[in-house]
Amino acid sequence: MLFCAIEPKFWRRFCAAIERPDLVGADADGGAPVEFAHGDDALRRELQQVFATRTQQEWVNVAIEHDVPIGPAHQGVAALLDDDHLRSRDIVVEGEHPVAGPFKYVGSPVIVDGERFEVQRPAPGLGQHTDEVLAEIGIDADEIARLRAAGVV
Repeated sequence: MLFCAIEPKFWRRFCAAIERPDLVGADADGGAPVEFAHGDDALRRELQQVFATRTQQEWVNVAIEHDVPIGPAHQGVAALLDDDHLRSRDIVVEGEHPVAGPFKYVGSPVIVDGERFEVQRPAPGLGQHTDEVLAEIGIDADEIARLRAAGVV
């Protein structure tokens, strides 16, 4: 799980959701971010035990119900592709690469209503833009040719 409740209000909501007011602590009342277990190994272990008590989906439900920034930490591409939320937002986009063939692209997580993500151009092949990049940083064509002849690029 990704646990991003660094604002005191989110930390308090999390502690209330898990019925652990004893974890709130004094710094949760201030304006500074809560630094979950930074330098506090006992609290870190406690949080690990707390997160082990529920499934990933149960934690997502807690996040939704209590407005706490918790989200799934996917393990591998298959988990990303199976995520209902990502699928519903069209984050993973099917496309066609001119060399590789059918290809899954990761779209933009910033979604504007009515606008769909489109692949503008396929990912480049290995070394496809080397000359252009080197030229952009000021290396002239003769030096690029020398680097290429030397096997550097």
